[in-house]
Amino acid sequence: MKNQFNTATPSSTKVVQNLPTYTDDNPSIRQYKPNLIDRVGNLLPDTGPIGVLKGLYKGTDDNLLGLLPSGNYESYSPESDLGQTLSYIADPVGAFKTGKYIVSGGTPVSRLIANSIEPVTYSNKWGELKRVLTNPKVFKEAVIDDIPQYKLFDNAEDRLFAWRKKLGLGKPNDKYNQALDMGQYNAMESAKKQIKYLSENHPHLDRSAYQKIVDDYNQNNPIDRIWNKFGSHTEDGKKYYHYKNPDDYFSIRDSKKWANQKHGLFGGWSSKTKMKGSEELGGVLREDYYDNWDFARNTSLKQGLSNFRGDWKGLAKRELEKLPVSLQRGLAELLLNPLEFKGTAKKIYRKPNPSQAEAMQTVKDYFGTGVKYP
Repeated sequence: MKNQFNTATPSSTKVVQNLPTYTDDNPSIRQYKPNLIDRVGNLLPDTGPIGVLKGLYKGTDDNLLGLLPSGNYESYSPESDLGQTLSYIADPVGAFKTGKYIVSGGTPVSRLIANSIEPVTYSNKWGELKRVLTNPKVFKEAVIDDIPQYKLFDNAEDRLFAWRKKLGLGKPNDKYNQALDMGQYNAMESAKKQIKYLSENHPHLDRSAYQKIVDDYNQNNPIDRIWNKFGSHTEDGKKYYHYKNPDDYFSIRDSKKWANQKHGLFGGWSSKTKMKGSEELGGVLREDYYDNWDFARNTSLKQGLSNFRGDWKGLAKRELEKLPVSLQRGLAELLLNPLEFKGTAKKIYRKPNPSQAEAMQTVKDYFGTGVKYP
């Protein structure tokens, strides 16, 4: 049977489609031309309140996918960065995630909080924040220069490390060393001046003594001493911080400044102690510690109520007065980074030599006889 299909010989011709070419005179993408508002924005300063407003406007325009009439002007400064960070509240999608980043992501807002609010005492912190917000000079030092605007008491200086970790920040400005140890800072500054003076006027004189003061400061300044106390480790995928030197832990734990809540790094924390031997005759103390460095009460309301035997009306009044502080601390914990400390500290008690042991026993026997001074 014959083939019923018709076949055709393929054509040898081809069609060439010429594609458009682009040159500077005929660009493929139309370039943005700044309008009048953009030009005015470019003329305004990037510093001070104007810089914050420029950053706020540009960031809001970005979050709203360019719905605002302008915002394409260039603006680079710490103030404009702060304004752009604040603009994230205009993002309706990731409001909580954005808010958490604004507060604890190491942003200018993080510096504002960290350097305004002193991380001690269970009290209302609005006044501390307001003081910085309403004083341009203090605001610049806190937000732009990253200098804390408070002086922690000696026993609480380790809190500077934890407080800034909660806010996603590292070490503060070196100038804060002066507040932490004015004596060492002033000695270093004086030594630097002496080195400069001798170099310019008496280059043949020895400057090594002054240089040693400067070198010691650079290698062991107050801020570095605080940060060098801590190490970190991971357990079951979770990060913890710990005291590297047990003496630092015990010095805080055994501090006599517990009165009026002037305690060290930890407030209410858990610990498990094991003693092999004794302090008097020699032994080893081992203490496992854990602290969730949060803003909860050191003693929860439930714990307080379980043992309460006083005036219930007075208790209710006090709790109502604490409500603003409780709300502040609850919001802070919601927006800040988690931070936990966990470690083991050991303390060795040396066995006394025979003469020391004999002296101790003599004193013990003497006072144990009931003999009193006349």
